[in-house]
Parts: sequence; structure tokens; C-alpha cells
Amino acid sequence: MHKIYSILLLIIFSPAVLADFNAALDAYESGNLSDAYSRFKSMGELGDSRSQFNLGAMYFNGESVDKDVNLAYAWMKLAIKSDNATEQQKSVFELVSSKVKDKEKAEKAYRVLEAKYSSEALLANLYPVIVKPENDNAFAAKPTKIVDPKYPRKAAMKGISGWVRFQFDVDKIGAPRNLVLLESFPDDMFVDASQRAIKKWRFEPATDSQGVSNVDKGLTYTMEYKIGVNGKAAKLLIKEDAYNIVKSQALQGDAVSQFKFGFMHKKFSDLEEDVNPNDWFLKAAVQDFPLAQYQLGLSLIKGQGCLEDKAKGIEWLSRSAASGLKDANEFLGTLASEVQSQESHQKAVQLFSAEKELSSYAKLDYAWLLATSPYQDVANPKLAIKLAEDLDHREFWDEATQYEIKAAAFAALGDYKKAVDLQQEALDEADDMNVDLSIIEERLSLYKKNQKWF
Repeated sequence: MHKIYSILLLIIFSPAVLADFNAALDAYESGNLSDAYSRFKSMGELGDSRSQFNLGAMYFNGESVDKDVNLAYAWMKLAIKSDNATEQQKSVFELVSSKVKDKEKAEKAYRVLEAKYSSEALLANLYPVIVKPENDNAFAAKPTKIVDPKYPRKAAMKGISGWVRFQFDVDKIGAPRNLVLLESFPDDMFVDASQRAIKKWRFEPATDSQGVSNVDKGLTYTMEYKIGVNGKAAKLLIKEDAYNIVKSQALQGDAVSQFKFGFMHKKFSDLEEDVNPNDWFLKAAVQDFPLAQYQLGLSLIKGQGCLEDKAKGIEWLSRSAASGLKDANEFLGTLASEVQSQESHQKAVQLFSAEKELSSYAKLDYAWLLATSPYQDVANPKLAIKLAEDLDHREFWDEATQYEIKAAAFAALGDYKKAVDLQQEALDEADDMNVDLSIIEERLSLYKKNQKWF
């Protein structure tokens, strides 16, 4: 009986292999067959054809699993359906096929796998339906009014370029709220200028099916800085050689580079190539790259560059969170907190409390949940107050929201006098910010009547 060496069959692929795929190969070569099998199975079930082929080889050889020629046939047949299947793989499949004694049983095993893990099945149940973004800002908040930030003098004199990336909500009139600093480069050189400017910006608010404006949560925007002609700011461009290296490695199948390539196009909308980031997030995600799974989940939840599909989005986020990615776990907590059921609120508490240190945006959502949940085993107004007060003013800018959370918490505790005082502080802050006041005023009116709005 021939023994199939799955490692040798993969030499024809790029040496720039994927992080998790490479780990599976390393495990195989070092004799840790159980770990290799587990990794190949995880990736094979996400549609990675190379892993599917290797699973077939392991079943054929009886490595870490009971020898099963029928399952070897089934996994290999699934793998060679891929457009990336090689002639060598097809030849090996023919060899395996010749060893099958019960073709009907082998075909039945294949149909079971095909129903779950074929491209068609995964497109229906897990993969995004990619669509062309409606505009260059499809993956970010769409500004309708821009106030140019003042280029920091020190940076201008030294010709320093950089960027600042924010996450925020947009209220009913398009004003940014709950600004959270996600990243800045280099260091915090452009943060103050960006913060002062973006507070004056206006963005396209979300609308419902009737065209009524709503609050839009969790948007992102990257402010770019580059010295242009006559010292004026210009679009920040990624160095061509760095871009080409990442692109080349992504095309060869490197998961980290596939993620980076997609993220470049998500973050910088002025890149010349017409690239949908989700295409590249998916390529990396099917090989268990957590950051790509997280970004793909976000796109599916928000319908960015693909059809909106919350169920698929949650599945990818859950896979990413299971790998230990904090951002994915926090976002699942936020999603659970928005569903008005005791089970969902309990799940949100479980997810948020699992993190030793929450990001500012997650801390905000957790505080709101604890202040306003109607369920006794979830509500914790005192902890909500502490979380609101603990928000780091170096990376979170919206005192009005902090006052509002504390007002809601005191209302939950029955101290409406304190709730009114804090809500009035929130109103004064919001008025200074030139943002939508309607919701704040409605809540203040209820507190004055010793009534909660939640």
C-alpha cells in the first residue's frame, strides 16, 4: 500500500505559507500528528483546499486517526474541486480512488462533506456575498463637512507624515460622539490636532427604511497627514515598494500579508487599485487568521463591501474570539448587550467580564448595560458609575456620555435628584459640542418626573 506524504505534495505551493497553515505543517513534520490533524481539520472546515487534501492524506495513512480510505477519498475529492488544485493532487486522488473498495460508501462520505464544506455550502452559510462598495468611504464613516486639522508645526518642519484612526458614533444630525482613539502614528504627534478638528466634522447619519435618521454606532475614520505642495497637507501614500512586497506575498498565499493587503485598502481609500478588502480578509480567515476573521465579521455585521449578514458575522467573530482576540470578544459583548433579552444581557456580561482590561469603547457599552439593564442579575449601577469614571481621557472624548451613564445609574438606584443634576451636566456639555440634544433632553424630562427611560 502506498503511503502519501502530504508535506511533499505541498512543496509546489509558495514557501511564504500561512501562519496557522505553517504551524500545522511544522506539527506534522515534528511528529505531533494530533495537533497537525486538529489544525488541518479546522482550516479544512473553513474551505482551505490544501488542508482538506492533507486531511485526506492523513486518513489514507491512518495518521492520528483510524485509517479510512473512504474519508480519504471524500476529503481529497472535495479538495480537488478547488480552482487551485494541481495535476499532482489530482493524480494522487486517482491513486486513492483506485484503493476504494466500496465506491457507494465513499461517495456518500463525500456528499456529507460537500454539503457542509464545499464552496457553495460555505458561501451560503459562512462566506460573505461580496459586492462593489457604493463609494470610496464604504468601509469608513462618510464625512459631509470637513474641517482641516492644523498640521502640527513640529511635524511640518521635519516633514513628518502620519495618521490618526478613530472609532465613534454618529448622532441623528451627523455629529461625532463617543470618540475613541484606536491608533496613531507616529506616537501621539497628530492626536490633538485630529481631535480638535474631527469634533467639528459632520458625517452622513444612518437612516431607517422610512428615511428617518438614527444613531449609527462603531464607525471608524482615519485622518491622514502628509506634507504636500507649499507645505500643505496631502494624501498619505503607502510606500510603493512596501505595498508591492505585501501584495506579492499575499498573492503567494501568506495569511498575514493577505490580511495586511486587505487592511491597507480598508484604511486608505485613496489607493489606486480597485480592491475589496473582504476578498483578502476571507482568504486569510479560512486559514484561521484571527485578525482577518474579526475584520470579516465586522464587514458582515455592517454590510461593508458585502451583503449584510449578522449570523455569518457572528460566526466569524466567534471563531476569532475563540482564538483569543480581545477585539472580537468585546464586539460580541456589544452585540449581545443590544439584544433586549435576559439571556443576551447575561452573555454580554460574561463576555465583557472575561477581559482583564476593556478598551474604552467596550467599557462604554458595558457601563451602559450595567446602568440600564432591566434584569436584576445583570444590572449593577455602582459598577457602571465606576466604569464611566474610569474612561481614559487620553483616548476617550465625550464627557456628556459619561455624565449620561452616571445619571442613568443613579436613576436605577432611585436617586433622581442626582440623576437630574448629572443629566443637566450632560446637556450642558452636549450643547457646547453642538451635537443632537433631543435624546438627552427627553431623558432629563423623565428624571425630573422621577421616571426612568429604560
